[in-house]
Amino acid sequence: MKCFLCLVFAISSLLGDCQEIISIDSCIRIAIETSEQISVEEIKMKLNNSQQRQVRLSYLPNLNFSGSQGFSLGNSFNVSTNVGQRESRFNSFSINSSVEIFDGFERKQTVERYDLMNEKNELVKSDLTTELSILLIEKYAEALLQHELMSFARKQSVLSKEKFDLAQQQRDQNLIGEQNLIEFQTIYLTDEKSYEDARWRYEDVLVEIGSLINRTNIAVDTNFVLPNLNESIEFNSGYKIDQLENDLALSDNQIRIHKSSLYPKINFYYSFGSNYFHVIGEEDVVFNPVTGNFEPNGFTQQLINNRTHFLNFSLNYTLFNRFDTKQKIVQERIRQEIIQTQMNQQHEELNLYYEQLRRKIGKAQSDIERNEKLFQLEESLFGMAEEKFNQGFIPYSEFVDAKNRYFLSMQNVSISKYDYFIQYKLSEVLDNAR
Repeated sequence: MKCFLCLVFAISSLLGDCQEIISIDSCIRIAIETSEQISVEEIKMKLNNSQQRQVRLSYLPNLNFSGSQGFSLGNSFNVSTNVGQRESRFNSFSINSSVEIFDGFERKQTVERYDLMNEKNELVKSDLTTELSILLIEKYAEALLQHELMSFARKQSVLSKEKFDLAQQQRDQNLIGEQNLIEFQTIYLTDEKSYEDARWRYEDVLVEIGSLINRTNIAVDTNFVLPNLNESIEFNSGYKIDQLENDLALSDNQIRIHKSSLYPKINFYYSFGSNYFHVIGEEDVVFNPVTGNFEPNGFTQQLINNRTHFLNFSLNYTLFNRFDTKQKIVQERIRQEIIQTQMNQQHEELNLYYEQLRRKIGKAQSDIERNEKLFQLEESLFGMAEEKFNQGFIPYSEFVDAKNRYFLSMQNVSISKYDYFIQYKLSEVLDNAR
């Protein structure tokens, strides 16, 4: 059984050594590169560019060709002209083109709208990047904190194990009783459970980080430098505001598109065509009254003689559309009021958030200094308590109390340090949000 446990421990240690140590900057970069939400915005931009190109191409004229062939079978007599109708076939060909000369600037505004929509997608991408960065900073800092707490819990467990082993020797020498040994064992098992709990919490956070970057078997880089406590913090209040400003620009653009329906529309159409007619069973000839002779009038000659050109300019103007355009503009103005109200609210929320963030950074800075001083004091008290306990001057319960205070002060230093780390990195991300 012992050999099996040793084997399991060896394999676990080997797997632990194979963990990929990944920095916080790498986490953020990988998460952004693999984010499906960000990819969706990039795809939307491709669609916008394609649709914008389609609108630009609509300025060009179209070009169409048509050709037909028909047959008239069976003889008939036209009573109105007293002319008999023979079986015949006929062909017609035409090329036509049309172009919209003036559309009230609707296409111009539509092209601008796609530019604004691309800008919107870029802003959404930027905000998604910021939100993803904030989430990873929080998770990464939590992983760093849990790693340190796990390390402290391990030290505490090892120390309790040493005292428990010493107590077993003292019990064997009849220096302490069974009840005292149970007290040592209880403390040791409690500390060992605290270590296991801390280890599981650390691993859970690693799993969450791994799910965000599509990686497994990772570890955080514990060799990081804490930002300078005296470094000044500045904020850029454009975060999330730029999207609302873009919404206002899109709304203005939509109003201009609506107003384009108030202008006339001018179109141009051109057609060139010809046709050929043949009586089945007869030659293609035509009588020339000048010469008094029949002359050939075949397929090519008829196409040349029957050429026609058709040009058309048309103007369309809506005189009355039941105030539909006016109501659309009014509704868009109301939407702008809503957006403006949201912008004001967002400004207030961001200013409050930034002020709270500044206060949290200041509090974290003072907490680090205060907790480090308390840790130094508790470290000295613990050293003295351990020396007295080893000399038999104080009971184990008093030593445990000093030990718990010592490790608690150590944890408080780490908590305040990583709290400052989170707040500082958040301010850094927000400052670079735009």
